[in-house]
Amino acid sequence: MKNRKMASGLRNLLSIALIASLIFSTSALYSASANADAPPYKDPTQPVETRATDLLSRMTLDEKIGQMLQVERRTATPTQVKDHFIGSVLSGGGSTPNPNTPTAWADTIDAFQTQAMQTLLQIPIIYGVDAVHGHNNVYGATIFPHNVGLGATRDTDLVKRVAAATAKEVRATGIQWDFSPCLCSPQDIRWGRTYEGFSENPSIVAKMGEAYTQGLQGLPTDSNFMKGSKVVGSIKHWVGDGNTLNGDDQGNITLTEHELDSYIQPYRVAVRAGARTVMISLTTWNNVKMHAHQHLISKMLKEDLSFTGMVVSDWNGTTSLVNQGIYSNYSDALKNTVNAGIDMFMEPDNWQQFIPTLKNLVNTNQVPQSRIDDAVRRILRVKFEAGLFEEPYTDRSLISGGTFGGTEHRTIAREAVRKSATLLKNEGHILPLSKDAKVFVAGAKANDIGYQSGGWTMTWQGSPGNITPGTTILQGIQSAVSHSSNVTYSPTGTGAAGNDIAIVVIGEYPYAEMMGDVGTGQPIPDLELSSDDIKLLNNVKSSGVPMVVIMLSGRPMIITNHLPDWKAFVAAWLPGTEGNGLADVLFGDYDFTGKLPLSWPRSMAQIPANSKDANYSPLFPYDFGLNASVTNVKEVPGMIEAENHNSASGVQTEATSDVNGGLNVGYIDTNDWIEYRVNVPETGVYKVSMRVASQNGAPNAIELRNGSTNLATFSVPNTGGWQSWETVTQNVTLNAGVQTLRLHASAGNWNLNWLELRPTNSTPVNGNYLVNPGFESGSTTGWDQWNGGVLAQAADTSFPYSGAYKLTHWASSDYQQLTRQTISLPNGIYRFSAWARSSGGQKALHLYAKNGNKEVTAVVASNASDYWKKYTIDNIVVDTGQIEVGVWSNANANNWAAFDHFELVSAN
Repeated sequence: MKNRKMASGLRNLLSIALIASLIFSTSALYSASANADAPPYKDPTQPVETRATDLLSRMTLDEKIGQMLQVERRTATPTQVKDHFIGSVLSGGGSTPNPNTPTAWADTIDAFQTQAMQTLLQIPIIYGVDAVHGHNNVYGATIFPHNVGLGATRDTDLVKRVAAATAKEVRATGIQWDFSPCLCSPQDIRWGRTYEGFSENPSIVAKMGEAYTQGLQGLPTDSNFMKGSKVVGSIKHWVGDGNTLNGDDQGNITLTEHELDSYIQPYRVAVRAGARTVMISLTTWNNVKMHAHQHLISKMLKEDLSFTGMVVSDWNGTTSLVNQGIYSNYSDALKNTVNAGIDMFMEPDNWQQFIPTLKNLVNTNQVPQSRIDDAVRRILRVKFEAGLFEEPYTDRSLISGGTFGGTEHRTIAREAVRKSATLLKNEGHILPLSKDAKVFVAGAKANDIGYQSGGWTMTWQGSPGNITPGTTILQGIQSAVSHSSNVTYSPTGTGAAGNDIAIVVIGEYPYAEMMGDVGTGQPIPDLELSSDDIKLLNNVKSSGVPMVVIMLSGRPMIITNHLPDWKAFVAAWLPGTEGNGLADVLFGDYDFTGKLPLSWPRSMAQIPANSKDANYSPLFPYDFGLNASVTNVKEVPGMIEAENHNSASGVQTEATSDVNGGLNVGYIDTNDWIEYRVNVPETGVYKVSMRVASQNGAPNAIELRNGSTNLATFSVPNTGGWQSWETVTQNVTLNAGVQTLRLHASAGNWNLNWLELRPTNSTPVNGNYLVNPGFESGSTTGWDQWNGGVLAQAADTSFPYSGAYKLTHWASSDYQQLTRQTISLPNGIYRFSAWARSSGGQKALHLYAKNGNKEVTAVVASNASDYWKKYTIDNIVVDTGQIEVGVWSNANANNWAAFDHFELVSAN
């Protein structure tokens, strides 16, 4: 919704004492009339349609036209609302009572409602506001991350809780209608509203929008649907905003109706979830303004989506058509927008012209009476469904209950902040940070609620400064470390020398809508870092202290040339008031889980960039995001057990029928997925093998993805049964570094036991060709195993030779255990070694190296008195390009052997 400078100052409202008196007297009158010969529309036991039909039959044309009008609180008085039968009032961005408190808001809204309830038919107003990331107009409200950050969480349960908390705070101030959520799918980040969208991917937008709508309103089957602590939501902006040419706000969308369909899908889902109001976009579709597009509103929205709720215009939606020269006069503009299918008109600046103009259009048959009746029926329907006729006034217990801006809601916001934070670089696993480290925090944005929150916070455009209570990023860091005295802060970045780490906070200046548009002739010329941020970064860089950079922004910025200077990089989006959520992930209380909701371009020339592009090569792809925890990363080369995934959707684990075959992942349906975090040592071609099973086969069933890039597609053969296994392989190119590989089920009906990634030409890491050589992954990842029926291998933490883990062979019964790796590597001479010790009493215990038919061993002393000793096999000749190395135990019950620090190195 748009906000503009309002007409002159505040109108004089009734005093609080008079308001209370009027509310009491009106309530008594209303109660009496409801009980004595009440008409059907006042009977809450009657069906909604019966009530709407009855009320509509009693209304004059003036009363109907009044219901179709929404005014702004600063341009109409409560008395005018009564006199003109006005159906709705709103507060634009920054339009607040004085003082800006929940009680003052409730008093203001109840004053309007009191006057509305003094009309003959006592039709309550519905009051609206843009609470787009919390109740962001009200001082002290909980400010949640903007939608772009919520999209990074991919957590629909969290989004539903965020919306429910927002609804409760909105209702506490007497407001019943929230113009949210935005269901746009931004395709060009130059658009100034990008941060209002959950993702560039309409599928993610649909899931998040459904969750948000349900959180705001409840479920249509609930008794409190849109009542009590719930509000009426408004999905917006119908339709396709985010697709304009060059990202121009209110610009032109050139998609065909078929191409537009994927951007309609979030609306279909939200309407099925119970959305009852839709706001129309101020954009143009193929050179026709959407506000006057009858096919788009009446056919595509109301008819095709079976939408029976209310359609509302955007800010000055009709007036803007005259201002932009689409129509020469207001009457023509209003005629076309009413006939297009808009039901309620948000006309803050021109409402007094709206009433006589629409009345004349009806009386001269330019707007059919049937169109008026349809619009008013839809408005009344929503008001009845929301319980406004039964409970028109503020429930003051929601203020006194303590949840407004309270701990409960701020805890949800903190969770949203940490889950939205997206880790894009973590060189040398510098994160998570030690709480005992000496930390230097740099940048004015690190200690500024306004920068954290962005636009639509206290005012329309937002502003820097501590504009509302909250926890800054700096304060969160100071609370997280062992000793706050270890944290030094500099707004300019000077004085970092002598610290262990520097956390540098940079980002965008707050903005909203068209003021955030980027490009030639736009308010913002480009998405490069500001000169102040560059100076800040250079000041810290000159100290030599490693930098962890946090970006506060509503979209990706151009950082390609700066990124090499940063050890770690976190996209924090616009997190809102709870900056301590960032400290939660920086210091390892929680791991990073955020995934990019938008593609991150390398340069301005690459914009627009999104995952459906033919030549897709961004700096960071859509859906990219790292974890910081080393133990969550699987080392390559090596084998990964299917159940050891980092995240998954729709799958289940089950036991394999193999002897000691462990678990497999099964019950896989189309669009299920499994993700594995892997650390690839070197860029190159890797052989990917998967052990799969299927009852009937599944052609082209498994897509191996990195972000939105499909690396390979695997077909699953008919293996003859769910526990009959075959191995499928393909070669793929992987880039060096920690990354997420996703197995996406493009078809179901298959099981997975394990996958393995090995270079086609192995490259050593620090000279060592073995993966997971010290078991510091916390598991035996990368090592294959064989046993004679009793599994006897495990990685554990009991007195390792070095690091935190070691390998142990042990069982409570007699056992045989083989732990091994097979490595592809250049022909030559190699040395294999390991540190070992045992309890004594083994029948056989040795290292081995096997090349083709040639095998050499090194016996490990079975002597309990020996501590850790190094055992080596020297001069191993490899002439087949491959070698198998490992350790073998043949032992009695309860005898153990331990191994650590394996090495396979060149001896040339």
